Amino acid sequence: MQKAVAVEFPWGTASVNMIGCFIVGLLYAMIDRRLVIGPEARSALFIGFLGAFTTFSSYMLESVNMLRDGQITWALGNIMLQNTAGCALVLVGLIIGRAM
Repeated sequence: MQKAVAVEFPWGTASVNMIGCFIVGLLYAMIDRRLVIGPEARSALFIGFLGAFTTFSSYMLESVNMLRDGQITWALGNIMLQNTAGCALVLVGLIIGRAM
């Protein structure tokens, strides 16, 4: 008898990562266009602050746990959603940032 596994999609992690992707694109375009901060400050912002804000390791762990638990469709959906939407939101942020 197979045990029933409750599927909980990691919406919190996905939301934080999507917001982070948009912010990265937006800020990168704005900073690149105006050159208002130097390379060290840019690294601190993108790698330090936004790197800490987003949750890549949580996203990977949740995906691997879903795969391990036999929730293949949910795991692949999580991976596809976060990668596809993440890229799209970086592009949207870049477009908006360049228009400002």
